[in-house]
Amino acid sequence: MVIKIKKISEDLQVTIPDLITRPIGRMMYLTVKDTLSHIRNGDGVILDFQDIRVMDPSFIDEFIVKLILDSREGESVFFLKLSNLSDSAEINIDSVFSSYYSFQNVKLVIITDSLMSNNSYYIGNLSDVERDIIGYMNVNKVASSGDVASFLGEHSDTVSVLLDGLYKLRVLRKEVDNQSELYLAV
Repeated sequence: MVIKIKKISEDLQVTIPDLITRPIGRMMYLTVKDTLSHIRNGDGVILDFQDIRVMDPSFIDEFIVKLILDSREGESVFFLKLSNLSDSAEINIDSVFSSYYSFQNVKLVIITDSLMSNNSYYIGNLSDVERDIIGYMNVNKVASSGDVASFLGEHSDTVSVLLDGLYKLRVLRKEVDNQSELYLAV
């Protein structure tokens, strides 16, 4: 599912290209949350920020942070990806995520559709090994824990814990059947 933020802004009569203030973030969140009530468990959701120049920290906290937390705690599991971010939006999102981790001790990470200034396809706080896993998955799209362990040169038990942690952060998908467990890029 692709959610065009510009369209929602126009529908809510919010002046763009800048999305600022907590009330606007809250309005956008409630609108998108209503839309997400119709998705299936495991679906991916792309938030497309085309033509949006600036998002301030208050907006990000009320909109993106709440959606990330919903993806982890709600009735349905879903996976978020950000698209068409401006440089200033990326900087502000990263700043909010860092502050959230510092003050709430909650790790926030989100996948992006393009290479960010951290030279990866995500924004947020990940270890170097977790970053390597996201990079590997971005290229390979699907892998078992054994595949990733072989790539990293790490023990498979250690990698399984890391992969499960990335799944819980909703930056990797997981498919389980009777015989195997596969991880997929968002």
